[in-house]
Amino acid sequence: MFFFYNLICMAQGLGMDFQETQYATNGYILEKRLGQGASGTVWLIRRNDEYFALKHISYHEQIDPIRINLHGGDRQQALNALRNNLETLRREISIVQDLSGRSSHLVRYFDHECREAGSERDVCIDIWIRKEYCDHVLSDLIENRQIGLYAALRYIIHISLALVNLHSKGIVHRDIKPANIMVTGDLSKAYAKLDDFGQARRIGPNYTCSYRHQGTFLYSAPEVDDNMPNIDWKRADIFSMGTTAYETLTGNVPFWEDDMRTLDQRSFEDRLSSNKRCHRLGVMDSLDDCLKALLLKATHPDANLRFPDAEAMHEELVTCVKGMGDRSMKDFCLTRNSAAIERARVLYQALCDVRQQADDWRCLGNVAYHEGRTDDAAQCYRKAIDIDPDDKYSKENLDTVTAENH
Repeated sequence: MFFFYNLICMAQGLGMDFQETQYATNGYILEKRLGQGASGTVWLIRRNDEYFALKHISYHEQIDPIRINLHGGDRQQALNALRNNLETLRREISIVQDLSGRSSHLVRYFDHECREAGSERDVCIDIWIRKEYCDHVLSDLIENRQIGLYAALRYIIHISLALVNLHSKGIVHRDIKPANIMVTGDLSKAYAKLDDFGQARRIGPNYTCSYRHQGTFLYSAPEVDDNMPNIDWKRADIFSMGTTAYETLTGNVPFWEDDMRTLDQRSFEDRLSSNKRCHRLGVMDSLDDCLKALLLKATHPDANLRFPDAEAMHEELVTCVKGMGDRSMKDFCLTRNSAAIERARVLYQALCDVRQQADDWRCLGNVAYHEGRTDDAAQCYRKAIDIDPDDKYSKENLDTVTAENH
């Protein structure tokens, strides 16, 4: 049975008046259309109280006789190519299904339907993919200026960890950009998740592949745009990650179409120091030197001078954020500035979200203690002790909080 096919066809046939009617089949209720792009249409569906995103990809137009004649190939060859596209998509679904549940920072894919109809002269192929529904798209939050500096750092840490997980499984994304990053939950403590694996590929032990790339120009590494042979796709992903991080922090991409071809390191340094929009948003005043250095290295035009792998970039980012949190906490201790301790809390919380280290939880506990949230502080200290039973500082702090609570 084609449950998703029937669901969409029912809505389209009845005019999709969602305000008056809901369309249901096999327990799924079609709520609304979330959006439409080059790769397909995304719908919001619900089963009981759980929401999902349903992505519909159609290959109907690709078998149009006029298009086939324009390309000079015969119909059977075109139909075979269409079915090859279907097999490629199935492989991509296999990639994300392998990853589902292995990282909290990758959008989960649950299942899919495939429908092929018609004759050898008239083939229609549709695929419906049911995946995790998220509340926001990072590109929309950036455009609407809904991200503060410290929330931006939180999202960047999440996506860098997602990239570590991808690369460790021998998979490259090849189209990292804010439009392919979802944000779920309340924005004050939301999680960022990497999505859209339409360009993702499995790669061999030498980390290169020869697949044709159809990613996004402004986020692609120079060697990708120049169609250079033997591209190191892991380092190309790092470039895209660096560009995405820059835009998330500043609201602007670091490069424009007219300077990508003549890109050099000095041009990026100039952008870091002279981007007027950054100064208007007040971002550059808070961007630490360690973050500037990280962005410069991640987006270096020479792939060999970027981070060697995603894990190295992630660790450098974590080190930067930890240092910023420590400095914010020190600032609070000296000045009792409430903004400083709020910054420290967000930064330490971001670290606790992505790694299990006693020091991070102890620092977060210290923040909670100074904010008067003694129960939260005690919980953090207990987590630190669970990770490191020899953490005497967390034990002492827990004893202090427990005594005060009684």
